[in-house]
Amino acid sequence: MNIDVTKIFISSSSQQTLQSLRERIKSALENTGHETVMYEYGDMGLYTNDPNQDCLDRVKDSDVLVLFISNRAGSLSRSNPNITITYAEFITALMNDKIVIPVVETQILTFYKEHIKDELDRAINKFEEEHDHEPRYTYPIVKALLDKHKSKNTVFHNKIKGMSVDDFIWAFVHDCYKMTRWTYNYNIADTPDLCNFLLKVLSQVLRKSTKFYLHEKEITQNLMLYDELSVYQDSVSNFMKCIKNSTLNLPLFFKTLTLYLPSQSIYDPYSDFAEHPKPIVNISECKAITLYKRNNDVLTLVDSYGCNTPTLEFEKEDKHSFVAQTYNKDMKHQEHIFYSEDKQMIYLTKKVGELVLSCHFQLSEVWSSRRVNSYENDIVSAIMEKRQPFDFAIDLLGGMLNE
Repeated sequence: MNIDVTKIFISSSSQQTLQSLRERIKSALENTGHETVMYEYGDMGLYTNDPNQDCLDRVKDSDVLVLFISNRAGSLSRSNPNITITYAEFITALMNDKIVIPVVETQILTFYKEHIKDELDRAINKFEEEHDHEPRYTYPIVKALLDKHKSKNTVFHNKIKGMSVDDFIWAFVHDCYKMTRWTYNYNIADTPDLCNFLLKVLSQVLRKSTKFYLHEKEITQNLMLYDELSVYQDSVSNFMKCIKNSTLNLPLFFKTLTLYLPSQSIYDPYSDFAEHPKPIVNISECKAITLYKRNNDVLTLVDSYGCNTPTLEFEKEDKHSFVAQTYNKDMKHQEHIFYSEDKQMIYLTKKVGELVLSCHFQLSEVWSSRRVNSYENDIVSAIMEKRQPFDFAIDLLGGMLNE
């Protein structure tokens, strides 16, 4: 008979002072019938060359993440210097609706509440006011605060350093305190009592039956590459149909291009850790396209698609024109975005020799220009998801319309 037991992932930095605790906790949990997953015991079942990703996969496959935070942060992620590997496990658990039980060293959590929390909250609020969105990561805000104290408040700076706590820990504790329903503090050195305390907490949390399901991603890298190649071959065929008698049929070309600029979404920085991420904002499919060409000191409309009243021309030096700004920038190998708050419209522009192409997209929410600018790279990446068809279209456009 198969018994459905609770699978618990034990997470912490790999510092030596926590090793005995991890072993005692593992033994205590298993003696009460739970299944534990811990890196150093080979519980991970590592089958790939990416142990960090293997850890995150095991977090997704667990029911509960028990997290211990002491004074050492551990290794920063190679792919993201704003988080540690342990923090990635924490976020992965949250993003996949796992039960997260953080236990922070008592003196660290007490110091955070008394000396850091309020000032860090104010710094985060200031960031939100200046950038019109929450900071993606807490660690850079903490580093800026500590650097400020180092030069302006040496007494407090020395007090923080006297705690012998890695800077990242303050960011980690802050996010635990904000993101979880509970954050416990305990004298981590008192292992036997902590084991008993943790078992009581688990008993309370698991009193109501909770079941989690891991939704496996079954699409392999080879299939993804095959799909990309199929899309590219299909796009080449469709764009070539726009050429009639050695002339590019622009209305048909624009209509075809919109097929490869579908609606997209922008996600928060933790979306990679979630099975079902929620978008910050949605971007519509390409609503309209305009094409301009330089004629002396004027950029003249060549043709348009989806625009009822496109502007017929812009002065080349018009500093208020997205088209003129694009033409005057050195943008041969990149796209740029502009935003109209009034129209709630994103304009992705591309210079192609003497031509300027502008593709128009609607945002699902009213954003400020400042906020759009802060997400510029994310927006361009989302729109340019089908990169190869777009690049082929640009090459075809430039080759046939530039003299």
